[in-house]
Order: sequence, then C-alpha cells, then structure tokens
Amino acid sequence: MDDRAPAFATLFVAFAMLLIVGVSAQQRPSALSDHAASEPITFRIDPNTADRDTLCLLPEIGPGLAQRVVDDRQANGPFDDAQDMQRVKMVGEKTAAAVSPWVTFAGDRK
Repeated sequence: MDDRAPAFATLFVAFAMLLIVGVSAQQRPSALSDHAASEPITFRIDPNTADRDTLCLLPEIGPGLAQRVVDDRQANGPFDDAQDMQRVKMVGEKTAAAVSPWVTFAGDRK
C-alpha cells in the first residue's frame, strides 16, 4: 500500500467538506444585515393599547410598573404623550424621557 494513501484520503475528505459548506452557504437566505434598507427598522409601542408584557419591552419599565401603567390607563383614561405617563406612580421625568422615543399615541382614544 502506498504511504501517501492516508494523506490523500484526508485531503479528499477535507475537500468534500469544503465543497458541502460552500454549496450550503450559497443556498442560505441572506441575512437582514445584508439588506440595504432605505430607513432603519423601528417599532413603537402604544401605551394606550399595549398589555403588561408588551410594555415591559420599553426601557425602564419592569412588570410591576407596566401593570401600574395598565391599571392607571383603565382607571383614568388614555395618555396624551410620554410626559402624561408621569401621572403613574414611579414614572418620573427620567422614565418618561427614556420611553419617549419608543412610544406612540396613535391608538384608540376613548
């Protein structure tokens, strides 16, 4: 048996693996980062319609504070803007400023 046979077999296996990886990479859909969007992807949450779990996605808002926002909204009606959310206990200027870029108030008005 030739002394080069194990080396040839290893080289053949490595080549086959590279070929498989290359073919599968071409068939994979491109990542979102490859897409050149004209505008950045953003989302906003409407505190007048969002549930507790959705409100928790906002900065500075945990489950307890989110529940207070929902309770206040049900008791006192919709919020006009992020500053209006300060009527909720534990929502101060810092929290209102933190959520301001992430909220919209376009939802249903009662």
